[in-house]
Amino acid sequence: MRDLRDGLRSIRRAPAFTLIVVATVGLGIGASVTTFSVLQAVLWRPLPYPDADRLVLLDATINNRKNAGIAPLEMRELRSRARTIDRIAAVSGVSANLTIDGELERVFAASANDEALVMLGAEPPAIGRLTRDRQDIGADGYISAVAISDGLWRRHFGANPSAIGRHIQVNNIDAEIVGVLRPG
Repeated sequence: MRDLRDGLRSIRRAPAFTLIVVATVGLGIGASVTTFSVLQAVLWRPLPYPDADRLVLLDATINNRKNAGIAPLEMRELRSRARTIDRIAAVSGVSANLTIDGELERVFAASANDEALVMLGAEPPAIGRLTRDRQDIGADGYISAVAISDGLWRRHFGANPSAIGRHIQVNNIDAEIVGVLRPG
């Protein structure tokens, strides 16, 4: 009780000093909370994928060229020799020119094998189906089918389920829409 009385007397004697101390402590707490919130949102929050703590990213560098990719035969070899890996997926992010009903739009796209969308939790899709390596690659080796994002589906097709089966151009290659991914 004596310490409490002495503290209150000191506050009454030097109110300006007390105000500076309280403001400094308040700013320190505010800065700490803000920093923690940003770090939580950017670094510490788990990825929004199932079993995100089990995902591993492999990057191929060939002749000092980063993100060179892995050939299908190398993927098959990796898959056959893997002892501790459940699935192996290949994903390559690209910019694509999309032509829908004569309207051109530049979009972010990803070229991915069968397992990539499953690993990232895209199964089941909102409507339709996901793409399949063997079924959706044309005789020329190019894609013949795509699964589009929910945002693209709403923007260009008004969320109409009849978009499934429609044909669009992806980088001037004809592709059929086979599925729409769930939001997120």
